Amino acid sequence: MTELLIRRFVPGWEKPEDPEVRRCYGRLGSIVGIVVNLLLSAGKLLVGAVTGSVAITADGVNNLSDTGSSVVSLAAFRLAARPADAGHPFGHARYEYLSSMGVAVLILLLGVELARDSVLRIFLPEEAAFSWVTVGVLAASILAKLWLCAFGRSEKDSEELFSVQRTYLSQRFGADVITLVLPHIVDISSTRLRELLAEDRGAEYLDPAVYGYILREGLYGVKRDMGTLSLDELRCAALSMLRRKRTPHVLGAEETAAQLALRWGEDEDTARRAALLHDCTKKWSGEQHRALFRQYHVALDPEEWAEEKLYHAISGAAVARHIFGVSPGIESAIRWHTTGKADMTTLEKIIYLADYIEPTRDFCDLTELRALAFRDLDAAMLLGLEMSIQSLEQRGVVVNSYSVRAREYLKGKQP
Repeated sequence: MTELLIRRFVPGWEKPEDPEVRRCYGRLGSIVGIVVNLLLSAGKLLVGAVTGSVAITADGVNNLSDTGSSVVSLAAFRLAARPADAGHPFGHARYEYLSSMGVAVLILLLGVELARDSVLRIFLPEEAAFSWVTVGVLAASILAKLWLCAFGRSEKDSEELFSVQRTYLSQRFGADVITLVLPHIVDISSTRLRELLAEDRGAEYLDPAVYGYILREGLYGVKRDMGTLSLDELRCAALSMLRRKRTPHVLGAEETAAQLALRWGEDEDTARRAALLHDCTKKWSGEQHRALFRQYHVALDPEEWAEEKLYHAISGAAVARHIFGVSPGIESAIRWHTTGKADMTTLEKIIYLADYIEPTRDFCDLTELRALAFRDLDAAMLLGLEMSIQSLEQRGVVVNSYSVRAREYLKGKQP
């Protein structure tokens, strides 16, 4: 029905960004509201009079006020669309505000009158008669209101449509307008969602990072062993430990690690898990890292203690081991993903390079390194270390000795 009315009464309906088409949409919406609310009001007032029901009569009056609101909105919409003139340099948008205030006053007066009538009925009661006609009218009213709601807004209310309004307000009034687009509205109550989570279901209704936080904290009756999480669950848990802006990097590193694992004969699942957790403590403060080192008795040499920017690799490896129960191979790959070290395993090289060359990295030209990683793993490691060391030296940063030893070890392997 909605599509039929739009196609019939809105010329150019497929271009809602056009101002004239938008005015047609506004007129149609107001007229539909007037017609539907008039029919509902007439039906309810009739049934209320027959049955003596104040509630139904009040609802009929409410529909009548909705009709008045639609009439006022229709008139205000036409007046507000008038262009600016000498007497109204900012346009006529205030018509909408004034009309809204008038409708609010009308509804308030009607509410006072209905309240007075209801109080009189308490002290002077009258017998109310039940009728299936009453039930039918109320059911029709509910369905009609639901349809009006759907008519007023749809999935076509996109950023593209709102951008037109935002641009107009910005240009005309200098307004700073921000629109929020919510593309994935979930039709489920919080109560039902909590019930599903307690039954180890419902993850599909939540943002992955939100579900991961629930898993880690054991909320809403969710009891999971962090050491037995599936890959999808581990991904959610890992994302819940990141700042939002780091999520693309970690997911990019995961996919790159998986591709490198397939190329170099490493287990894909293992590579994905290591990549997902490699930055799991990246957002921590220095004190949080040091507290974890003390808690798990992690030994650092003086050079490592002095370089706080490297803490996350060491603490991340500890979290991966003690909280998520990863294998020693994954723990070591996370531990050395920032500096590298001499005589690295295949998995360690994969995670180091995946962190360096994943698709969102754009701090330098990585074209050659990305291609080399799939041709010669050791040559790619050597190039990556040399690029990293050179960048640090150019910025006057002390190069970690583990990186230097890793580079020299690989140079020694070159024919």
